[in-house]
Amino acid sequence: MVAILVLGVTVLFLLHRPTVFVDALAIVYALTFAISSYTSTYFYHQLEGTKWTKKVLLTGGLYMGPLFLVFIVNNIVAVFYESTTALPLGDIIKFSLLWVFLALPLLILGAVIVHRVFKHM
Repeated sequence: MVAILVLGVTVLFLLHRPTVFVDALAIVYALTFAISSYTSTYFYHQLEGTKWTKKVLLTGGLYMGPLFLVFIVNNIVAVFYESTTALPLGDIIKFSLLWVFLALPLLILGAVIVHRVFKHM
């Protein structure tokens, strides 16, 4: 959230357009996947775990699952009440592609970096 406010203050994008804010929030959230997988794999290796790949996928699911569930429920309620805040299908597809092509590779990258560091120790 702080990163988005800094971007808004520096006038890199205009915050009065709601789609820009949602897009920036989704991108910043996707970028934090690398941090979450790095942290979880680091702690898992400290505890001398051996099945780190399953734990990385679990981390990704626990990190994205609650947000996805809340997003879907809120969007369904907004569509039901014919609200103008409901996201169109194109935005939902865009966020899904962002998650698949940015967040998942970053999730794997963070875990692989830690795994290689611990492998050489």
